[in-house]
Amino acid sequence: MIEVLVTASLIVFISALIIRNIAISRLSLERIANVVASDVRLAQAMALSTKKTSGQIRCGYGISQLNTTTYVIYAGPPTTSSCASKNYNPSQGSIAYKTVVLDPRADFVDSPKFNDVFYDPPDAKATIVGGSGSVVNIVVKKLGTTKQTCNSLSVNCMHVCVYDSGRVEVTKEPNCP
Repeated sequence: MIEVLVTASLIVFISALIIRNIAISRLSLERIANVVASDVRLAQAMALSTKKTSGQIRCGYGISQLNTTTYVIYAGPPTTSSCASKNYNPSQGSIAYKTVVLDPRADFVDSPKFNDVFYDPPDAKATIVGGSGSVVNIVVKKLGTTKQTCNSLSVNCMHVCVYDSGRVEVTKEPNCP
């Protein structure tokens, strides 16, 4: 009887470990989208906390998509006044603060790339570089999902909405309100 109980206990324990590992290995688009939103907020926080050093400040901080799986949080070039270049350009003095590669099972909608989001110090409001609207919709999707699928309510897509007012939110809705 004791042998049966020990054997059953081991089977239950091993089964619980296997089920837990399967649940952890699942792709969580919501988690990935929250990391992207957190990085946008990080650029915003860095702009808010910028200090003058040797009479100069960084002209701001932003986030820019490099390709379908990679984005960079960058610091603009040092300046004594306002910043002329608000997009990621290493040749003009922008430096990469953090480069992020998404989970290999996820990517961004490939066309068009999302517009750069840039924060001028000491302001929490976003400048949307190259955009005509007041919001940037950063779409994180499951690998293999099409852009058309992400334009409808889909479990394979998450949207990070960055507003020029400074608000950042994560939603499953295809269009940022």
